[in-house]
Amino acid sequence: KMREFLQILSSLLKMGHPTFEDIIDNHEQTLGKDVFRTQLSMLLADTLVFKILQEMGLRADRLTGHSYGEFAALHAADAFQFENAVQATLFRCRSIEEAPIEGGLVSCAAGEDVVAAACASFPEEVFVANCNSPQQTVVGGEDRSLRRFVEFVHSQGIRTTILDVPRPFHTPLMKPAQKPFKRALISVHLDPPRIPLLSGVNNQYVAEPENIFP
Repeated sequence: KMREFLQILSSLLKMGHPTFEDIIDNHEQTLGKDVFRTQLSMLLADTLVFKILQEMGLRADRLTGHSYGEFAALHAADAFQFENAVQATLFRCRSIEEAPIEGGLVSCAAGEDVVAAACASFPEEVFVANCNSPQQTVVGGEDRSLRRFVEFVHSQGIRTTILDVPRPFHTPLMKPAQKPFKRALISVHLDPPRIPLLSGVNNQYVAEPENIFP
């Protein structure tokens, strides 16, 4: 069944999109740099893992997804057919790539309060983007500002890791991509989730399509 599923994925991706094999073979050159291939590979990986768990007899009683992972959760909940998830991914990536957005992300080995205070006292515009754990907080901003911010927090004894991402995701700098993406999503069919889906936007369970992408 998994082999049949991979063939279905490849046939869908051949509709003008990279195939599963192409993504795997060229991952070192494209992942983290090409937004569409990176996000498409995440959708494929999440979907495959979910199918494997189903093959093992496990059944989800609720679902959620972080950031783009919500697309995989929507597919797992039967709200997105796979081809619709791919189409929505394409629209999302086009909106990101066509918007005048520059920047990236850096992971800081410190809690949210410490990193937020560092952002507030830093003279340039940087933003807390993700609070991954009590000791890991991600900051986003324009590239030059981030480089100086790294030096700034190093002087305070905070270790950092530059993340291999092409944009300052989860920051206000992404706002120019919001309206084009929302307009494009109107053409993508979305059904009510068959499995309870916890939204990563408002931390509430969503049952109707209009509440999933408000």
